[in-house]
Amino acid sequence: PPPASLQEPLLGEEARGLGSRVEHLVWRAKNFQWRDLALCAMVTVVTTLWAAQLPLLNGKPQPALLSALFDKNLIINQQDLVVWPFGLIGTFALCALMKWFTTMMALSLSMPTGVVAPTMIIGGLIGRTFACLLPTFVVDFVLAPPDGSPITDDIRGAYMARFAIIGAA
Repeated sequence: PPPASLQEPLLGEEARGLGSRVEHLVWRAKNFQWRDLALCAMVTVVTTLWAAQLPLLNGKPQPALLSALFDKNLIINQQDLVVWPFGLIGTFALCALMKWFTTMMALSLSMPTGVVAPTMIIGGLIGRTFACLLPTFVVDFVLAPPDGSPITDDIRGAYMARFAIIGAA
């Protein structure tokens, strides 16, 4: 903490002149915590490098990622999103784990960070993963219309998007 002579005045106290404000700024510059800045830079670099390896997360801001998770055509256009050795389910699980670890690292920093959007994204990824793990015959049974018409990819996509919405909630 700064010396008593450099602390801000309390409510009702008389404010000090310009000299003490300059002294306060000089004191803050001398006692700047480079460690906090280095930790923030490290978390940013790690998050960027990890996200670059996963096509679903690469370069997308959080609102666009939530929108993509809630899209019913995400499974239809999966060729661009899948990491080869892991498949669709593994890619969703890897993205959820990566977001969980990077959110945990960001929240452990000594500066305030947001937790709402990352938590919604993690929930949406877990919901999508769960929807992909359901056996096809269960999905067909749940989605079977009473008139016997065929189940389209749009209907399946909307069903899986609902799991992402529920997971994000």
